[in-house]
Amino acid sequence: GTTETKSAAATTVRRSTVSTLIFDQPNYRSADTVIITTTDLDRNRKPRSKDTFILTVSSNVTLDSETIILNETTETSGIFDGSIPLTRTGSMTQGDGTLLVQPGDSVIAFYNDSYDSTDSTYLDVAIVSDSTYSTMTLNRDTYRASNLLIITIRDLDKNIRALIQDTIEVSVTTSRTNDAETVVLTETALASGIFTNSGLRLSDTIGINVNDGILFIGADDTFIVRYEDPIYQVDSSSATGTFVKTPSASSVTADKVSYLPGEFVTVTAVDIERNLDPLIKDTVIVTITSPRNDTEILTCLETTETSGIFVSTTSPGFEIISGGLPGDGRIQALISDVIYARYTDPDDTSDQSFDTAQLLIASIYQIKVTAVPYTDTTELIVMPLDESGDSIPTLEGLVPIQIASWSGGTGNFQTTSETVVQNKAHFVYSKREDVTLEIVFQVSDDTYPALVIIPAPGVNAVITVSDIPRDGSIGTMMIPYGLFSDSALYSVANRTQIDESGTISALINFAGAELQRIPNVRLLSSVSNSGLRPEHRFLIKVNGVEQHLLPGDITLIFTYPDSDSDGVVDGTNIEELNLRVYRLDENLGRFELEPDVTIDNVNNRISVRVNHLTIFTLAGGASVTNLDRLNVYPNPFEPNSNLGHLYVTFDNVPSGAKLRIFTAGGRLVDEAVVPSGANTLRWNGTNRSGFKVASGVYVYVIEHNNQRKVGKVVVVR
Repeated sequence: GTTETKSAAATTVRRSTVSTLIFDQPNYRSADTVIITTTDLDRNRKPRSKDTFILTVSSNVTLDSETIILNETTETSGIFDGSIPLTRTGSMTQGDGTLLVQPGDSVIAFYNDSYDSTDSTYLDVAIVSDSTYSTMTLNRDTYRASNLLIITIRDLDKNIRALIQDTIEVSVTTSRTNDAETVVLTETALASGIFTNSGLRLSDTIGINVNDGILFIGADDTFIVRYEDPIYQVDSSSATGTFVKTPSASSVTADKVSYLPGEFVTVTAVDIERNLDPLIKDTVIVTITSPRNDTEILTCLETTETSGIFVSTTSPGFEIISGGLPGDGRIQALISDVIYARYTDPDDTSDQSFDTAQLLIASIYQIKVTAVPYTDTTELIVMPLDESGDSIPTLEGLVPIQIASWSGGTGNFQTTSETVVQNKAHFVYSKREDVTLEIVFQVSDDTYPALVIIPAPGVNAVITVSDIPRDGSIGTMMIPYGLFSDSALYSVANRTQIDESGTISALINFAGAELQRIPNVRLLSSVSNSGLRPEHRFLIKVNGVEQHLLPGDITLIFTYPDSDSDGVVDGTNIEELNLRVYRLDENLGRFELEPDVTIDNVNNRISVRVNHLTIFTLAGGASVTNLDRLNVYPNPFEPNSNLGHLYVTFDNVPSGAKLRIFTAGGRLVDEAVVPSGANTLRWNGTNRSGFKVASGVYVYVIEHNNQRKVGKVVVVR
């Protein structure tokens, strides 16, 4: 026999089971990790190894969704577990292994048996609020007006809505000004839990109202930032900062660039950082100094509580004196002195500023002196005049007029310094003598030469008006007292002042060019190489009306330079004895000769008596050596007419030349010799006995060396 063996195979049929889901906690906070356990026995497919499957977990608010791999606890248990961490911060990214949730949210787990479509399980669990402690940081420790206060708070439990940037509020307060600001901080990103603001402005000048968006604060004040979790009140945080002065460049200015005596100085200092207390008006100190060793300390008060602009509370006035007492509230200075207003920041000595101003007086254009004779003395009434010949009120009681020097007399002055009272300064000369004084008046550091006639006994007072030294020549008017009323205005304008009128200046130039067509006649202003311009305009006004034709004669005096006393006008080749005075005929546009001239070549001045006023100038010629340019005028000579003929002038004749005048019948009438240094002779129409000659034709003969000139002069009476 044989042995027969048989075997049989049995088929295992898997029985479907119902799955279950279990969370490890009844609820979760946002920072927890969720552990999920699933029991599904029919998922134990391989009894020799641990099976796995995938479970989907999601949030019903953030809509985040993650998958979890669940691992079988043993090879045959059919029990599976896995975990997923929760977070409340960051962005929602599906599949990143972290489930984004927020308080009030639910975690949903859904299981579907892939082998049994009828077996699915759904389970959710709530996310509850959790408290976290906040932290606060500020962007700086100290702040200036240019800095913004940026506050950053980290408080994760205030990330209430993961899909929206949440906000929180903080308060900022400062005790001194009692200002308070509520600042809203916004989450930096979705679900970040970090909150900040764009910047709160701090100011010591504006923002005094609560919650106006600006913290009103003073220098060196401390502010406090406070945060309190509105739900978890035990969670609070705070930080402090300090407001410090903002460095700023200061400035100081005087209210004027120049001052008149007696005026007051107001200074303004600007230094924003010295606005120390925004609730009160702060003060700063400004120092004023003058070259006369005077110092005045000014306290400057802030214009408002927050301006940083300070104005002096006292205004010292100027006093014209060479030395004074520091701190007496007056600035001692002299005319043209420059004063300094200086400011130094007491906390930053490198921050210094200053301004300058000058002490001036209203311009003195001329000096009027009235010499009033008494029995044994002479009173000089001195008036500084402005350009129009009027008095200068700003000198009243403040500016002393001094006599710096004088010459020409034998007397003395009782005082040499007098203050202007009612527009006049009074000096007493110890004698009454027939003399011309050359006086130099001084006002502050400026000097004003003047000629003053001391009347002889029996002679009335004389008014003298002299312009300031300029253009190389001083012009002077001498008027008999009483010729005009006391209200008359006298003015003498030099060429610089005349040039301010373009029309008149052009007329002078035209007339001067015409005058110089005469042989050997040159205007001093045209030939001088030293800036000599002797043109002067003399003017008298009565009741505002210019007086061109005068009721009587006055004397005009012009100075000219001859510093080396060589008889030649400095800067020219013109002999001083050849100088002549010419007046401008504005209607005809030409200069006319003034015949009644006296030359004082010792004192370098030339004078002329006139009864009319206009613009006058000086002209002359170089030394003449022959008779080639002889000029005789006026011809005919009419002394009894209204033409003003006083002399027949023989011009351009050499020194030493001999002049003889004969009748038509050959009888000698008069004769003369040209003085040394002169080139002019004048015949007044008289004979050698001093009697006036009759009308008729007369013959003149001039001889010099080997030259001889013969001509005729007609006299008409």
